[in-house]
Amino acid sequence: MSHVHDDDCGCDTHDRCVVEGHSHFEMEFDVTEVGCAEIYREFRTAVNPRPTPNEWFVADLDTERQNCIPKHATVNTEDDSITISGGGCWNIYYDVGARFYQSVNLRVDLRLVDNGVPIPGTEISTFIISGDNGALNLGSDICYKIPQGQQSSKLQMEIRTSADTSIQTESRGRIKVTRMENGLKCPRHRR
Repeated sequence: MSHVHDDDCGCDTHDRCVVEGHSHFEMEFDVTEVGCAEIYREFRTAVNPRPTPNEWFVADLDTERQNCIPKHATVNTEDDSITISGGGCWNIYYDVGARFYQSVNLRVDLRLVDNGVPIPGTEISTFIISGDNGALNLGSDICYKIPQGQQSSKLQMEIRTSADTSIQTESRGRIKVTRMENGLKCPRHRR
């Protein structure tokens, strides 16, 4: 950002005004690598169409997409995870969807975990009531920073379903992480 000079300003630099009493401020921008990475699965027959009721399991995701941040995000389709590292602020979006031939009062819970530990505030739930050819979708996003003392965060999405007589046909899921620029620092000087 450049300072806009007045005609009588007398400044000889573009990034700050050097005249005492002149209303200005000085800003710094952090230059950081930004972009996004994603691990997902399109709608297809579920690998585990009848999971153990009321037990958390890691969502099966098998395709990756990367944009600009390979140094800060590593996608692993073997364990359905994205590992993030480095500073900065992250936006993490996660969602799942499922289609059913038949369902009877099914509850589905979704959450994110960091190195196997649930991330507070990420658990969400939805329900599908009795009927044929039902479908559900749920998802959310959070603003996240790697916890202090950790070098990286290994993110996975876990799902839990209630006991039910549902017959699941297809499901999908996605985790997308976006590394936001550290951005604008607080001005050092204000006059």
